[in-house]
Amino acid sequence: MTHSLKEKIDLILPFVQRPTRYIGGEINSCLKNKADLKIALSYPDLYDIGMGNLALKILYEIINSHPSYIAERVFSPWLDFENELRKNDLPLYTLETFTPLNQLDVLAFTLPYEMVYTNVLAILDLGKIPLFAEERKEIDIPFIIGGGPAVANPEPLAPFFDGFLIGEGEKAVLEILGVIQEGKQAGKKRIEILKDLSQISGFYVPSLFPIEYESDGLFLKNKSEKKIERRIEHSLNDLPFPSAPLIPWSRIVHDKGSVEVFRGCYHKCRFCQAGVFYKPVRERNPETIQKAVREIFSNTGQREFSLLSLSSADYSLLPDLLKALNEEWKENFVSFDLPSLKINSFNLELLESLKSVRKGGLTLAVEAGNDLIRNSVSKDVSEEKLIEIIQTASEKGWKLIKLYFMLGMTENIEEEKNAIIDCLSQILSASRKMSFNISLNLFIPKPHTAFERRKFYSMESFKKASQEIKEYFKKIKRLQIKYSEPELSFIEGILARGSRKTAEIVLKAFQEGARFDGWRESFDFKLWKSVFEKNKQVFDYEILSENLPEDSILAWQHLDMKVSEDFFQKENEKAFNSIKSESCNEKCRDFCGVCSGEVKNQKAEEIFSSADEYIQPMFKISADYKSTVSLVFSKEGSLKYLSQLELLTLFEKILLKTRLPILFTEGFNPHPKLQFGFTPPVGIESSYENMRFDLGGEIEYEELVSILTHHFKPFTLKKIVINEKRLPSLQAITAYQDLMIKKSFILDENLLLLMKEKYTIIDENSESFIFRIPITEKLKSFYPGCDIYQFKRIRLLNKELKEVL
Repeated sequence: MTHSLKEKIDLILPFVQRPTRYIGGEINSCLKNKADLKIALSYPDLYDIGMGNLALKILYEIINSHPSYIAERVFSPWLDFENELRKNDLPLYTLETFTPLNQLDVLAFTLPYEMVYTNVLAILDLGKIPLFAEERKEIDIPFIIGGGPAVANPEPLAPFFDGFLIGEGEKAVLEILGVIQEGKQAGKKRIEILKDLSQISGFYVPSLFPIEYESDGLFLKNKSEKKIERRIEHSLNDLPFPSAPLIPWSRIVHDKGSVEVFRGCYHKCRFCQAGVFYKPVRERNPETIQKAVREIFSNTGQREFSLLSLSSADYSLLPDLLKALNEEWKENFVSFDLPSLKINSFNLELLESLKSVRKGGLTLAVEAGNDLIRNSVSKDVSEEKLIEIIQTASEKGWKLIKLYFMLGMTENIEEEKNAIIDCLSQILSASRKMSFNISLNLFIPKPHTAFERRKFYSMESFKKASQEIKEYFKKIKRLQIKYSEPELSFIEGILARGSRKTAEIVLKAFQEGARFDGWRESFDFKLWKSVFEKNKQVFDYEILSENLPEDSILAWQHLDMKVSEDFFQKENEKAFNSIKSESCNEKCRDFCGVCSGEVKNQKAEEIFSSADEYIQPMFKISADYKSTVSLVFSKEGSLKYLSQLELLTLFEKILLKTRLPILFTEGFNPHPKLQFGFTPPVGIESSYENMRFDLGGEIEYEELVSILTHHFKPFTLKKIVINEKRLPSLQAITAYQDLMIKKSFILDENLLLLMKEKYTIIDENSESFIFRIPITEKLKSFYPGCDIYQFKRIRLLNKELKEVL
């Protein structure tokens, strides 16, 4: 019997954590019967992380809106699932159609930062795709393309990729796919298509850029006259936003509606790569932001939104925007947060607006302990302003503030440590009631910043300074201090400023088993250190522990971020003299070279909209009316892997996007009033489950059935009842599960005889028995008289065998 890949995957899912990461089919996912190109978008980390990535959401909708292309998704499998794929010789696949990765036309990676590099190689390898670009000669092998923040210096991955988009991709992505589509249809060779791709603005094909290195493997021998210029879009208002993101099956890390309020940053922090990579500032008009929130809510039922940017408090119309959003959404319990706040952008009006829409703590990036050090890195934070914010926030009712600091930005880490101690002492004195979470991080020099040639401080120095800060405040219970793992920062710092020679290190680390290097539980510093030591003749990483020579040619020199070398040189001179550069919020006085012609800082226009323009009326909640709706639904096929907690989170969103007048719980953090009957264990199919919720408004039964049936796909609704007084009473039912037990597990013949006496064998082969096990005593709380359960999924665990017996 031949099984499809999906059926084969279903056989291994019982043996892995969180199987919902690997089943696909989420609400709002896109399926097409036919397309000229099939593309997989990959975020090389867990589903739990990648599903929250804004770039992936944007590209998914842009590509799928084109009739000739289809975009699907693939994420890094966790270690247990990778092991199962390898053990069973199964390829990694796309979530939408279970297409093996080697059958795609394009595999496009979003590269957030350097510690996902080994995950990239794992995805290629599991997808049965040759790792090196030079090995992919044939046209039917997928084109491997990368983009995202880490491509500011993509050289450590260059040998593995066909190309990188340097810069912004909303418009470029369709140009890239168009060239590949036309080239394939014209019968062009792969190298010819790559040459055509290199003509696209911002597209970098490493194989067309031969490079020679000095003996250290880091510096270039010659300066390239040819440059790849970063691609910049002129206006955010002209770019699409993801209006119907997928609703994830499982809880994800950033489970919020993401709306980018502006791109770029007005400030000139000398250590910040993102501030350069996303220049200039382009603000989105408030009308567009309001529309985005409405459409995302209507399509996902999302109640939490992040107003994203590198410095959200700098949005020129922020107080008015927050006021408008709060007035429109407060009755629906929708909240908004600003994940990135610059201290000197704070004012009383902003704090008042935040208090009305945000219930959590405040997060502030202080970076250094005093004004002198902050001026040297051009961090726009004054001591006076910081204390003022903390005092005002305390008066307004905030209980918790999180503060970020960095160590290793100057030549004197001891001085930095003492300054942080003094700063924290002043903060504690300024507010006697507030609690503080302090995060200490080791400074990592990054390419295309004023500090790109700075040395990387020793891990020992950072640990010593961090521990001394913790020790100093150990008796202060309201001050919690944590510091990052310097070993992880050390490897990130090497990869960030690596060359193509570093690719050999990445490959060997991958082959030695490195995966998920950004995760503490899986990062193996000894493995990485060993690989670097064994390959010092290829790439001498110890050079990065000293300031890089001013006359050396850096590995990323041929990539032009549009910021001039003169600007960086002047910034370094200012850093030496502790002179802060002025923000270009109002007027640019320190010209960096980015703004020219249509590419320039762009403020939002003061255009707000009425809710009635975009959103259908919501059923009004009436204080005089309450009804209870009971649903009976099936959870079959891949849906059997949803846990009760995942069902609860999912059904909350589904119900909210119906626009029905759902009643919420009382208290600090209201939730829709949902109640489930008994839910079987994860992996058990169910044809009869029940759930109920309360409505605060009257609605015709036929309309209710129509709305729920439409929104609850892919679940099958079997029964909808209004105003049933309670969930079904507990009734014993007949139910069973099929338990497969490997013969190798049964070492005692008496145990086998007992099993055969007690249970029915429904199948047997050379390796295993399948017993039918009644589990009536475990499964109750259902409508009596119904044919309720058929169980298919079985685990091969000794402990489960013991539980059954």
